[in-house]
Amino acid sequence: MSYQGYLLKVDGVVFPNNFISSGSFSISPNQRQDLDSYRDSTGYLHRNIVPHKITKIEFNTKLLHEADKVALESLLANRDKFTLEYWNNGYQTGTFYSTDPKYEIYDVDSVSGDIRYKPVRLAMIEY
Repeated sequence: MSYQGYLLKVDGVVFPNNFISSGSFSISPNQRQDLDSYRDSTGYLHRNIVPHKITKIEFNTKLLHEADKVALESLLANRDKFTLEYWNNGYQTGTFYSTDPKYEIYDVDSVSGDIRYKPVRLAMIEY
């Protein structure tokens, strides 16, 4: 499928591209996983690479207004397990979890009372 104008869909809902800071979106597809790998007493690494490979997507948001923060929290209401459709030379789908966002207040508009938040770093990691 060709690019449809979005990078991410969380449980079927488009994640707004305008929330993503330019130049911060990165994708690490097909990452190998180890299970019980260890180093022996001589320092030799014994790896047990499992067949299932995972994708990790990372990005920063832009500066967020209060309404943006509410929308982001709504999109990621279930950070423990969600279906993610993502762009990687075509759309792919997987089951992911997300890191917990850390919201830091940047400033408060003295006229409107709008709270703005510093950019948030998010990582979405496939099961």
